[in-house]
Amino acid sequence: AALNQLSQGTERDRLLQVLWEVAPSWLRHLPALLSLAERTTLAAQYQDVSQTQALRELADALEALAVHQPVVLILEDLHWSDTATLAFVSMLARQTTPARVLVLGTYRPVDVLIAEHPVREMKAELQLHDLCQEVALEYLTQDEVHAYVVPRLGEAGAPLAPELYTHNGGNPLFLVNLVDALQRGNGGNGTETVTSLRERWEALASEVPERVQELIVLQADRLGAPERAVVEVASVNGVTFSPTLVAAGLRQAADEVEAVCESLERQGHFIHAGAEVTWPDGTLETQYMFQHALQREALYQRMVSGRRRRLHRAMATRLEAGYGEQSTKVAAELALHFEQGREVEKAVEYYHRAGQVALQRSAEREAVVALRKGLALAETLPAGPSRLAHQLQLQMTFAPALMAVAGQTSGEAEDAFLRARELCEQAGNQQHLFFVLFHLFRLYHTRGDYRGAQTYAETCLRMATEQQDPLLLVGGHYAVGINMFYHGQLTEARTQTARGVAVYNPEEQHSHLAHYGFHHQIIIRSYHAGTLGMQGYPEQAERFIAQTLATAAEQRHVYSLVVAHAMSAVALQFWRRGHAVLTHAEAAQ
Repeated sequence: AALNQLSQGTERDRLLQVLWEVAPSWLRHLPALLSLAERTTLAAQYQDVSQTQALRELADALEALAVHQPVVLILEDLHWSDTATLAFVSMLARQTTPARVLVLGTYRPVDVLIAEHPVREMKAELQLHDLCQEVALEYLTQDEVHAYVVPRLGEAGAPLAPELYTHNGGNPLFLVNLVDALQRGNGGNGTETVTSLRERWEALASEVPERVQELIVLQADRLGAPERAVVEVASVNGVTFSPTLVAAGLRQAADEVEAVCESLERQGHFIHAGAEVTWPDGTLETQYMFQHALQREALYQRMVSGRRRRLHRAMATRLEAGYGEQSTKVAAELALHFEQGREVEKAVEYYHRAGQVALQRSAEREAVVALRKGLALAETLPAGPSRLAHQLQLQMTFAPALMAVAGQTSGEAEDAFLRARELCEQAGNQQHLFFVLFHLFRLYHTRGDYRGAQTYAETCLRMATEQQDPLLLVGGHYAVGINMFYHGQLTEARTQTARGVAVYNPEEQHSHLAHYGFHHQIIIRSYHAGTLGMQGYPEQAERFIAQTLATAAEQRHVYSLVVAHAMSAVALQFWRRGHAVLTHAEAAQ
């Protein structure tokens, strides 16, 4: 093929001359260069040429061609080559006379290792005698993926480049197939938008392009039985997986699985080593990762659903036992395994814990995702007290998290709290109902609907007074007090905020933060200082401001600290302290 390509260009005459002189047997493979009589003569003369002679002639021909101009011979996919091709490369490399000939061969190491292809042996021998050099190509960087994606998909594809990079790990073959699949999904339409590409990518991201899946499955099938079993079960655990959990799924000893993982990692097959992890029960292991998310997905997708469910349950049981009382640390992982293992009640419980953990890290969006999944699963539980308890618990955590994400005045947040109110009334849980009504007060108050907010505030204060619970009383006085503040009824506002300050118990500050989302000691003191400042009591207001800011700085709760600075600015502006007002305003910002 290479000689035929060369014969189509300006080198035709010189090629023909060289072949007649040093490689006449190769002319038989280029009939277009010969007359009928010449073809007949060559067929008779060179019908019994040995492979060694033919390869020697070809090597001589390349050297002769290189006398006048350097020759570069490119051999793609040596992992599919026959032994004759490898013999020729080896022969050419061992030529002792200088020649301006460069042979470039490409191959995929994984395919060579899996198939035990002789190109590996040939390369090692040539390297030993310093007759070749290997250039190991790194996977594409994120910038290189971007440089490939944009010309193929247009500027609309630029926002997807980071996700494509994460999904395929910079593997060029996988990247090309993913982009091909995205283009096919366009249906031949030349126009492209960010939205249309995003929709196709979201549909495609959970699947593996057929061609890529066939290649990955073929590579896995060529592994030995122990190695294949490990990577298949590891796909159930995730892109990053635990040998301990894989061992639980396989019902083998963990050290046996780790030995297989080490062997695969050394050979560059499928996985590479990650971080060392110590479990609460003392288990020490090295985690491993698939080289590409696509590998994990391809292996996971081909597994029958019944086996997947069994493996998820086995992994969940081992992980829960290993973490024991600290299982909340891996709540998200446990929730997923229990869900896929069809242990719905356990999954609901751990989705709630995962949401709580996310909120503690101020990751409200992640919390909303986890809690939505928990609520959806809870709907599938049998009707009864247990389902109602799970739904109420989830909804009470979900509604404030959604308010933080969607906005304090959003319709979504209002619907979430109204659903929580409905569940509280069904369960007869008065304390939960109080906090739902309090958050509805905040929602209406923030909207500027002070009349609607007043109804909820008065209801909260009445419930708190009936129960005589200091935790609730602080919230009730706070709600009525700040609503009066914005109504301009400063005397009533000062009375209510003063009562809230008096009833506050510092030992319950963590409960306040958990139930209300802020520190009442800081917020209610801030508004009390504001009323004092506006009513002409600067010395008292200043004392409250100093105490409040000191507490806020100590607590390091951002929302509470912002409100403290903002209300300090409100109080100080009535004393014409412009510089101090500006300082607090900038601090709040």
